[in-house]
Amino acid sequence: MCQHLTVARVAEGLGVAWNTANDAVLAEGQQVLIDQPGRFNGVTTVGWTSTSGTTPAAATSTSP
Repeated sequence: MCQHLTVARVAEGLGVAWNTANDAVLAEGQQVLIDQPGRFNGVTTVGWTSTSGTTPAAATSTSP
């Protein structure tokens, strides 16, 4: 990970084109996050949490 930098900042820091940096970031993400067979071991629930205080247009909610 690159400290939450944009691809543009990563490219600038490395002195490479945006496309080159983007390809490298995507390849690393694929290897670290996607290509791990056990990445969901022990996961029982997958969900979405809003940090902006809004809900998606298609979302519904129910009161307990």
